Amino acid sequence: MPTKSSALTQAALEDYVPFIEKHGYPIKVHRSDRGGEFMSDSYQEWLKAHGKRIETTVRETPQQNGIAERINRTLADRARSTMVAAKLPQKLWDEV
Repeated sequence: MPTKSSALTQAALEDYVPFIEKHGYPIKVHRSDRGGEFMSDSYQEWLKAHGKRIETTVRETPQQNGIAERINRTLADRARSTMVAAKLPQKLWDEV
């Protein structure tokens, strides 16, 4: 869920991690680009309390986070394709 709010990002993390791990995919490492939404004390403390190793890349260098960047692009492409196929109004396209 793309967001620049630390509180929303942390809430999404707290829902996402248990859901994924419940399905047999343990998350061992959290890698981020040092965006403000990932660097709050409470966010970092939550990761540490749940045994997640924290890795950061240099800001504004998507090349260092290629896997996540590729997944984001694939998801955006699929969302746009779905919107075209569904003939959704143009006003909704800003969300993708």
